[in-house]
Amino acid sequence: MTATIGKPYSKYKDYAESYHVAGTRPEDSQWRGKLALTLGYSGAVHQFGYDLASEGKDSYGRQLRKFQKNSRPAICDLTLNAPKSLSVEALVHSNAVAVAAHDRGVESALAFTEEHLLFSQVKRTGQVERFHTNQALIGSFRQQDNREGEPHLHTHNVIFNVGYVQGRWRSLANEQVYLAKLTIGAIYQNDTAYHLHQAGYKTYWDAQGQFELAGNPKQLLTQTFAQRTEKLEAYLTAMGLDRNSAFGVTWYYILKLLYK
Repeated sequence: MTATIGKPYSKYKDYAESYHVAGTRPEDSQWRGKLALTLGYSGAVHQFGYDLASEGKDSYGRQLRKFQKNSRPAICDLTLNAPKSLSVEALVHSNAVAVAAHDRGVESALAFTEEHLLFSQVKRTGQVERFHTNQALIGSFRQQDNREGEPHLHTHNVIFNVGYVQGRWRSLANEQVYLAKLTIGAIYQNDTAYHLHQAGYKTYWDAQGQFELAGNPKQLLTQTFAQRTEKLEAYLTAMGLDRNSAFGVTWYYILKLLYK
């Protein structure tokens, strides 16, 4: 799936140290979003800055809003995944142009998310109203393999739980991001494919709406880099399900069981 959305961890330090910051080279991480500049976050994402953002603070350690123990450090981990053929071209053949096309697709998908999908809830006279904000603080982490060690170009984008609405710092709601997951993925795919075309590549689209680089048969790619897929499908079979009947079972939940 092109765009996946992970459930935020409740313990932000475990979340950061075990996966994002520790699992990404500093040069492959960066701060994004309009609030990054406002709050003084720039360059690579290091542990100290990640912890501050997770606690709802600016880069100087100043608390932006009331932050309770059960407050979510981030509203979601929006991950954008390159097609297998692009992963091979970018990582196996060490092609910087292919990596750049992926990065441009990520940039466009996040710009759409920030501009249209972020809201804060405001209580007024007992009523809860939602107000749109087009500003976000995002930590991006580009990684190069999956849990099986196979080449898999993808970028984790942690949208921190910080919003600015009506002159106050507030928490963010994440429902619209979840609902627009397919749209976000389509924006990533189309923009990435566009920049690949601009660089001289040819692509084709499969029946699932996923593009691949021409000259890379889908069947060969699937057979060559399929350890994770095989584990997922074996688990579904054991449950008496297949990809169609498991529509209501989230991949996040299945992966959590497989790799616990």
